[in-house]
Amino acid sequence: MSIETVPNELRNLRACMICGLIKTFTQFEVDGCDNCEDFLSLKDNKDMVYDCTSANFDGMIGLMSPDDSWVARWQRISKFQKGIYAVSVSGTLPRHVQRMLSERGVPYRSLDVSENIDPASSNKRMRIEYTAEPDNSALSAPFIVYTDADLLISNSDSDNVPESEKQLLPNLLEQGWLTRQHLLRYQPDNVKSRQLNKEISAYFNPSRFATRRVHANNVDGLNAPFNSSGFHFGKADRTEITVKLWHEAWGSKPLPRVQLFVNISPIDRQHYVIVPDCELQLNQCLTPFALMSGLHLLLLTPGTQYRLGFNSLLAYASVNHLHLHLWRSEPVCLATGCEIVPLDSDIGLYTFPLDRMPVRTMVFELHSGEQDSVNLLHSRVMSAVVACQRANVPHNLIAGRTLSDSDSCGRLRVCLFPRQPARYCPDSAYCVAVAELSGQLIVQDADTFDQLTVADVLASYAKCSVSEDQFEDLRRSYRQILKQQSPCQS
Repeated sequence: MSIETVPNELRNLRACMICGLIKTFTQFEVDGCDNCEDFLSLKDNKDMVYDCTSANFDGMIGLMSPDDSWVARWQRISKFQKGIYAVSVSGTLPRHVQRMLSERGVPYRSLDVSENIDPASSNKRMRIEYTAEPDNSALSAPFIVYTDADLLISNSDSDNVPESEKQLLPNLLEQGWLTRQHLLRYQPDNVKSRQLNKEISAYFNPSRFATRRVHANNVDGLNAPFNSSGFHFGKADRTEITVKLWHEAWGSKPLPRVQLFVNISPIDRQHYVIVPDCELQLNQCLTPFALMSGLHLLLLTPGTQYRLGFNSLLAYASVNHLHLHLWRSEPVCLATGCEIVPLDSDIGLYTFPLDRMPVRTMVFELHSGEQDSVNLLHSRVMSAVVACQRANVPHNLIAGRTLSDSDSCGRLRVCLFPRQPARYCPDSAYCVAVAELSGQLIVQDADTFDQLTVADVLASYAKCSVSEDQFEDLRRSYRQILKQQSPCQS
């Protein structure tokens, strides 16, 4: 960290309104902003320093290792120079500066958390908004705008919401799916299937293996850097974008924070790829914001049909650009249908009996009776993910609502599968990734499809599981991380 970047006194501190870098007024005037100088030109310009920095800010983060820090990814400062950064910066840029940034193609997102919270937002309901696309595409994607009040956490939440509002997102996903059939490389409805038991089914789909995007194979660990020369979702056809997600607390919509791309090589109906903060070009390392966005998507849909999935690198992630999967499937999901047993119930950690699900799993459930239940679930799951990331243990994550006679809304369950490293092999009959761990075996070999048994599937699960010692190490790390910190939504 350069000494010129660190504030040289505690008086007259100011924070850049674009990147949040904290320095003294004199340092900004003499050296400019280390991240934004190319387009702000603060150096030797007192007026611009006053206009583009603020003396009112909250929180400080010391950024020393941008590439290795999950806090940096969480705060979206991992691409910035080393230095001291504010968590929130009061104020917004003057209109003439915003126009200048727009003309130069520089995205601007207000760092003012107080501005982002609308006092009346708790009274607003989920709605659809449309914005003009640059190419005026007929398939321009709408925003789903929502608040925490729209999340269907329990029966009482579900009962108090009109059916038309509960079906708003599912209907939009179905409409987007139907209007983008021409983009699909094959039709999942035409795939031959065979039910092995009530929770596991096989799907003969060699087309998915032949046409899906290249797997992110050539990596050494979970935090391999984003590679702009390879495929990433910024290169995808914009007409693949079907829905954009926006929470009222995020403020204005200069750029879509969460976009749902139709998966052109789908595993089932309404298979979408969730891409958070696409323009930041984050690698396939799950962040708190990405996880919260996925959980919110599930909580905006009623019933048990939707599933959320995440494959880390070395766990069959196909693209090293941060993304999750959302898809709709009618069969009972193995991960959400299987009974669970407590591991550390005092901190919300459960697992599956190994005779029913022979892969060691960290299971978490949303309990509506707990205070701040969604954030608590998110904090627990993210702490477990961070434990895997720190230990460089590949992992798959599956979430969905459980079937329950007492809870027609369905209780949200999140399953984290730490696993042995896996590399895609073109000759494999099937891969054990999120779809397979949920009970949907995508098979490319006809003989395997015809002969596959439940015992075969469970054996493949057991083969990819971490050892008992590895699992206990992760369990201890989870408890320590949860005790030390509570990762939350950025």
